[in-house]
Amino acid sequence: MNERQLSIGESTCSGAFSAKGAGSGGSALMCVNELSRLAMERCATARCAVELMGGLAVRYGQGLTLAHFRAQIQDLLEHIAHVKAQREYLQDTSTG
Repeated sequence: MNERQLSIGESTCSGAFSAKGAGSGGSALMCVNELSRLAMERCATARCAVELMGGLAVRYGQGLTLAHFRAQIQDLLEHIAHVKAQREYLQDTSTG
């Protein structure tokens, strides 16, 4: 968790990678660890983190397939919407 209360969780499973890392003779410059670190340094919101990580992965390459990364982003956005709806519901029920 960073000083702005943003936290990132990551779960990796085996799969086919579309890009090899630059250290392995490929063109991908970013790994999920670096993307997460940059997001934690620069972002205060989950939306900012998703946009930053997605943009960097597309621009500089990342070891996951783009389709897999987009699916992760969609899952995150759906989770954010669910949490927001829960908070709004709890606020509504506690005030009235």
